[in-house]
Amino acid sequence: MCIVNVIRRLFANSDLQTARSRNMELETSLQLLRLQIDDDAEIIRELKCDLARVKTQQEQMVSNTVNHHIENLMNEVASPVAQLLSQVHLLEEEKKPIQAKDVLLVSKRLIKALRSAGLEVRGEIGQIAPADSSLHQLAASNEVLQERDEVVIRMPAIAYRNKILRRAVVVPSTPGAPN
Repeated sequence: MCIVNVIRRLFANSDLQTARSRNMELETSLQLLRLQIDDDAEIIRELKCDLARVKTQQEQMVSNTVNHHIENLMNEVASPVAQLLSQVHLLEEEKKPIQAKDVLLVSKRLIKALRSAGLEVRGEIGQIAPADSSLHQLAASNEVLQERDEVVIRMPAIAYRNKILRRAVVVPSTPGAPN
């Protein structure tokens, strides 16, 4: 029986050493994985900081672009607006007559500047068109607008970037009547 005990101890030590060796390998792998997780966490923190910085830069660029476009529009309308204000002052404060053609010229310059910035005029005064409730509103509130009825545009619709800001004011078309 003594030999049996010696063999058991021999194999037991071998299993113990294998287990210890395996345990050491697992602890080493675990430590490497912890280090990798720490490195990955640091990379993620750095990427988040980079993303925030890029996002801030983009927002600043968009803001600068928008401000630049608004400034250009204001530069284009500054002169016509100043002229209109002068004409209002002449008429209302100094009680001096003003020429309608002067007001029209200034108004046309103002409209041209607004159109160059993307304002759209939809329809022309006097134009006959099929009724469209998304684009037209009746001048008289006691009338009913039926889709596809013909109407005459009295005031054009105004849009910006395909969004209707003001619907056209229309009246029902009377066959044979002048527009």
